Parts: sequence; structure tokens; C-alpha cells
Amino acid sequence: MDEAGVSEEEKRWLLHCVVVGGGPTGVEFSGELSDFILKDVHQRYSHVKDYIGANEILSSFDDRLHVYTTKQLTKSGVCLVGGLVQDVQPEKIILSDGTDVPYGLLVWSTGVGPSPFVNSLDVPKAKGSGLLESTGRQVLPALAQVAERQGKYLASLLNKVGKEGGGHANSTENKNLGDPFVYKHLGSRATIGRYKALVDLRESKLKLCCDGLSLS
Repeated sequence: MDEAGVSEEEKRWLLHCVVVGGGPTGVEFSGELSDFILKDVHQRYSHVKDYIGANEILSSFDDRLHVYTTKQLTKSGVCLVGGLVQDVQPEKIILSDGTDVPYGLLVWSTGVGPSPFVNSLDVPKAKGSGLLESTGRQVLPALAQVAERQGKYLASLLNKVGKEGGGHANSTENKNLGDPFVYKHLGSRATIGRYKALVDLRESKLKLCCDGLSLS
């Protein structure tokens, strides 16, 4: 009975959430969790603080969006911690500089790296140690954005067959059907909490204010 309560030190540890990875997933989770703590949890538990740690923020986005997101998350109480994770233990993570970061909840959103076998191959590799592939090979899964773009490409191709060959598939033999499908990234978006979101359209033909930069 004398240990039924939870000490303040243990409370702080249990309420310390660490998000490893500053891509869209890590940023969106941090923003939503911060909103939940500030708007809902504080109404009943005023002593609860926002203990969120995240690494580099949206490195694949435009630099201006990177700076904007950093400011917004900091205003929301998110503590941004730089450094590489060297080790993950049951109650803490250890950064490459030896710093211990305790946590009650750890969210890992950095993805996965290549297998040791791929790393051992003596072949050209892309950023992140992935294998370089030639254009035209199946290097992207037919899911999400890729599937959506492939569907539009296929629909256009089938319409062309229907118009030129009377709807007969064998009528396309020895005819040029155009270039093979190549996935083109049209842009990226992420929510950052407090009903705010951002969009990076640098690789899209769409033009918005601020030379393709949209903040809302």
C-alpha cells in the first residue's frame, strides 16, 4: 500500500514521449500529440507537460518550410533534439554523442535501412545505401501515389488503343504506344498541429503564391 502512488520523478518519465525521425510521420505525430496535451490533457491534469523529442525536421522539404515547421513545433512545446540514435534501451535512448534521453513512450518513424547483404555488395549505391537502378525497371511498389499515377497512365493508354484500333487489343501490335511509365513526384504535404499544414510543390507544374511555396 505504501507504494500505491507514483512519484513525481516517475510521472515525468512516463509522460516523456520521444519521437525519433523528423520526416512527415514524426512531425505529424508530434504536432497532434502536442495539440492533445495542450488542449485536452491540461484541462484535467494541469501538471502534465509536453515532453516530445524529435530529430531533424522535414529534411526533404524546402528550407523555408523546414524553418517554419521548426518555429511552429517549438511554439507548441515540442523539444527538438538533434543527433543520431546510437542505441535503444527499455527506458532510454542513447545518442551518438553519449547523451541519454529517457522516455515513457518511444515512437520510431525513421523507416528502415538496407540489409547487411545489400551494404556488402560492391555495386553503385544511391543516398541511404540503396541500390541504383536503371530507368524502366520496377523499383517502386505499385501502392499509394505510384498506383494512382500508374492508373492514370494506363487509362490514357487504353483510351489511345480504343481510338486507334477500334477497341481491339491485338490492333496495337507493332504500334508505338509512347514512352514507358515513369513515376514523377508531384509534391509533398504534412500537418504540423494547431490546424496548420504545409505543402511543398517544387517538383510540380502547379504554381501557387511564393514561387510554389504554400503555407496555411
